[in-house]
Amino acid sequence: MKMREVKWNVRIGLVVFLLFCSNIFSEAQRFSIGKSGSFAKINSLFIYEVKSIDEFIQRFNNDDHSYLRKIYAVKNKPFSIERPDLIFSLFNFENTSMMADTATIAGFINEIANTVSPGFLNFLDSNWYAEAQTVVWLGKKKYLLPVTFRIKAQDDWAEWLIAGVGEMKEFKDASGIKPKTETNLNTPTYLPTSSNATGFIELTDVFSDRVDYSLFFDPQYMKSTSGQRFLSQLKKNEVQFLYTNKITYHFLHIKNWAFEVECFQRNSMNSGWLINKLYRADSAKKEQIISQIKHWN
Repeated sequence: MKMREVKWNVRIGLVVFLLFCSNIFSEAQRFSIGKSGSFAKINSLFIYEVKSIDEFIQRFNNDDHSYLRKIYAVKNKPFSIERPDLIFSLFNFENTSMMADTATIAGFINEIANTVSPGFLNFLDSNWYAEAQTVVWLGKKKYLLPVTFRIKAQDDWAEWLIAGVGEMKEFKDASGIKPKTETNLNTPTYLPTSSNATGFIELTDVFSDRVDYSLFFDPQYMKSTSGQRFLSQLKKNEVQFLYTNKITYHFLHIKNWAFEVECFQRNSMNSGWLINKLYRADSAKKEQIISQIKHWN
């Protein structure tokens, strides 16, 4: 085992141990690591909540234009966080089962943060997906409806496409939100790349009989059995979009790896959009993942 891998195994092992020592260490001390495996307070590193998936990608890539670097500049602090530490800070530390697998996390970080063939994410790549748990109205009841999106990019233009829609499950909430009765005459003609930040609110108009579905849905999905069934419901105005309950991002960019990112709202520096599932995945495994999250049948 290389010295760098040993170093990261030691670091992560310490974090897992300290997660269970809440009576001894403060939250800031538990959740931040400094160079040489020593723990430092998060406040001294200025690692803040990951507020958006764009910011997650920037931190993952250690982008020179990241929001985190701008914070350092405003506070007149030199940015000296190594990329392995930065990537490690993007894990959900409260997922103890994931954090206990120190070998997997160390292997992941060592592979993507090496200087010879580093791994990076790109918002405009097609090999990642946003899986939204939407809430819809059908037959005077609310249902959870999984809707999966992928990025379609060409030249200087990019948009989200609906890559698949899952099965509905009855859902009860206390929101009191009902479908709108008025008609929006300014219906969208595409799903902008910023749609995920607003919970894909454009689905309010996309889920109707007023739009050209080919502008919003993946052509392959439209030809599938489940796609034809769902579009038939839309044409009859049977399904109305209310809101998005949750979004999970599936990243398949990195060779031999796949991971999921979810949002965790809590009073902690380790919050916002964080890695909540990590596993090794070859090409065959990734095809299985894509098939599952597209919900095709």
